[in-house]
Amino acid sequence: MNIVWLNWVEYGEVHLPEKIESLIITSPSGHYTFEVCVCENERKSPVRSFSIYIAPPWYDTLWARIGYVLICAGLLFWGFYAWYMRQRRRRQDELNEEKLKFFINIAHELRSPITLIVSPLAALIKTEQEESRKKALLTMQRNANRILNLINQLLDIRKIDKGQMKIECRETDLVGFIEELFQMFDYQATKRNIQFAFVHTAEKLPVWIDRNNFDKVLMNLIVNAFKYTSDGGEIQLTLTVNEDKSVRGPLSRYAEITVVDSGMGLDEKKLERIFERFYQASSNSHGFGIGLNLTKMLVELHHGSISATNRTDKQGSCFAVRIPLGKEHLSPEELAENIVASNGEPVRLALNEEAYWEEEENKVQTSKSKTQWRILVVDDDEEIREYLKQELGIYYKVVTACNGVEAYQIALKQRIDLIISDVVMPEMDGFELLKKTRGNANISHIPFVLLTSQTESDSRLKGWNVGADAFLTKPFQIEELFLICENLITGRVRLKGRFGMDQEVEEKMKPIEVKANNEFFMERLMKAINENLEDPKFSVEDLAEAVGVSRVQLHRKLKVLTGNTTTEFLRNIRLKQAAKLLKEKKVNISQIAYLVGFTNPTLFSIAFKKFYGCAPSEYADREYQE
Repeated sequence: MNIVWLNWVEYGEVHLPEKIESLIITSPSGHYTFEVCVCENERKSPVRSFSIYIAPPWYDTLWARIGYVLICAGLLFWGFYAWYMRQRRRRQDELNEEKLKFFINIAHELRSPITLIVSPLAALIKTEQEESRKKALLTMQRNANRILNLINQLLDIRKIDKGQMKIECRETDLVGFIEELFQMFDYQATKRNIQFAFVHTAEKLPVWIDRNNFDKVLMNLIVNAFKYTSDGGEIQLTLTVNEDKSVRGPLSRYAEITVVDSGMGLDEKKLERIFERFYQASSNSHGFGIGLNLTKMLVELHHGSISATNRTDKQGSCFAVRIPLGKEHLSPEELAENIVASNGEPVRLALNEEAYWEEEENKVQTSKSKTQWRILVVDDDEEIREYLKQELGIYYKVVTACNGVEAYQIALKQRIDLIISDVVMPEMDGFELLKKTRGNANISHIPFVLLTSQTESDSRLKGWNVGADAFLTKPFQIEELFLICENLITGRVRLKGRFGMDQEVEEKMKPIEVKANNEFFMERLMKAINENLEDPKFSVEDLAEAVGVSRVQLHRKLKVLTGNTTTEFLRNIRLKQAAKLLKEKKVNISQIAYLVGFTNPTLFSIAFKKFYGCAPSEYADREYQE
């Protein structure tokens, strides 16, 4: 308790309440005892005491302190909760990513065996005459295509995640588009006694969609409806045109597709999670929980929306897809160029390419006969190799290799007109084989086709950058491979006829003595190299001086003309000259090494093997295989 003593020594009238009030205002909060006495002529009056309590301000009260503690505790809890949720989302994203990688790796592995199912099966169906066996083969083909569809769904999700999925929208009659899909399920509906109906009021409804991707949306919804609808149930597709003036943007006027079934319905508590990746609505669900996630992503790519609800009239679920009308909401990159037929009318793309490939197959079979062209097939899967050898062997001579190392040696030793290689192989993959092939001047001209189960654009870009001539994704139609082989080989033949004319025609032509600057440059260059070929000290600087240009200019010029650096060009000339001397067999290998400017026969052998793929002694002894 605080005691306040006041001592006023001045004389005169004192207004005590004002003095006390000013004292209280300036004093800190707490309990005080105020004592007063009067002193006059050294005589004191009795002391009077007063108890005074000065209340603290609101921000210094006990409740305020409790509030501060609660606020701090709340902030700490909120921070911890936010951190925990971030970590949980991160772990969930990592888990989903690992799941997706796992499934995609499996998908890539499945593409090779599916190739060996789909391609021979298509050939069997075309030749089968007995109805019962043909029906069984068609069932096998339908289920093989279902497996392929599941694989493609995984790869499509990956493309969308990476931003590589681009839609190409064309104006499409949505009524006719849905009717084509609707008819595909007639047999299943009849067999299971399911009332399957498509209700629409308009005869035609033009919308702008990517047909190749939007059919996956409807297929997923219809397949799900059939999966969860019991025999004897009902499924109804409805197509309507609606407006929502409360919404600004593309969906203010839209076409709505609803898929209603009489199945088990959806869990109301988990309804908002139905479109999450790898989420399964119940323990009885089958699948991996990617179909509806892909469906939502594809709908959003079309600037639309999708929702799921339970039916109010009876048990069952209802999925509604809204797609904007018109094309104003689409960017130029999302609009596909119209495919126009010879009569000037747009071509309607079919949902499958069976008729197209049947026609192309007939063209191939009627136009091709057995040729002398040699094709090298490279794949670590023995069944794939044997299948391609059997099919391509009808028209070509086929050589096989199980990896890139073996294939590279074959390409160096034999005449090869086309290489067909898998990408993923042990020892040396397809990209490395392509890179080595393009880097060797003796075989860099060979057309190269890559067979891959990796459909991501990164894989394709890598192949294009190295120098691939064509890509073919597993599983593939064998007729498509026939057409690619024919086009690439005939293209090389035309190129050879354009730039390397027949010797007889060349001899009969009267030479015209007109030389371009590059020809004069190459003449001076080759003259300088030939004159100094045996000199091991003849360097790039000496060559540049002999030609009359700087080293940098020489390097740039040769890079443009030959694709090689000056050092590589000089070394290649020495090695090619050595190859000629080895064929003549007039001197031994050590003498040849010194004659072409190498200071050490061992270094010569190493360089020769790297360039030609075999040792100088093997090169001298082998016979060129035809």
